[in-house]
Amino acid sequence: MRHRVIDVSLNADPLGADSEALSRAIVRSSIEATDEAFSLRRRNELKPLDAIVFRLPVEVDWSGHEATMLDLLEAIAARRGRNPENPQWLLYSADYELVLKNIPGSLHSSDPRDASDVIQKVKSDEFLELVRSSDALFDYSRLALFGLPSGRLLDFFFRAGNLQIRQQFTTAAFFWALPQLRNIQLVVCSRHMVHIDDSGPVCRSP
Repeated sequence: MRHRVIDVSLNADPLGADSEALSRAIVRSSIEATDEAFSLRRRNELKPLDAIVFRLPVEVDWSGHEATMLDLLEAIAARRGRNPENPQWLLYSADYELVLKNIPGSLHSSDPRDASDVIQKVKSDEFLELVRSSDALFDYSRLALFGLPSGRLLDFFFRAGNLQIRQQFTTAAFFWALPQLRNIQLVVCSRHMVHIDDSGPVCRSP
């Protein structure tokens, strides 16, 4: 079983909106997300028994929004018939913990007993799909060899920068890092700038 993550967008300011406005906005967006899941199935990008994972916006701490969670589960469950053969889950963060909820009426009748195993599988499947759908993996099938920093020669390599420029990857990376960010005051990032002149590209790290 593969897990396909569909991000539920939030067309509201999470800091400025009150709980009721936030609830209305996220429920509307969840309906749009179910439409996206249906489109994936129509294009054969979603196979029978592939699990659909609706992920809520990472910038919101969803702890204390129990009523909104119930409204969300009900709204998505009402449209589960569009993908009746696919297990469906709701994934979100609450106080830096990752929470997985079963959509009522989908192929799973209850929440998983050990959600951590399922969550790890969702994480693995999402990053694999991001790599497959990007131009970050170069495979030359022995037609060319590249020297790695370790000294090994390989006919393929992974260019992480080609993946990091995608908003979808940034959202995923931040979401999956949340459990490690509790009580963290500062995150130090390195930044590289490529400058191209007559002599070719020069990489600078400020």
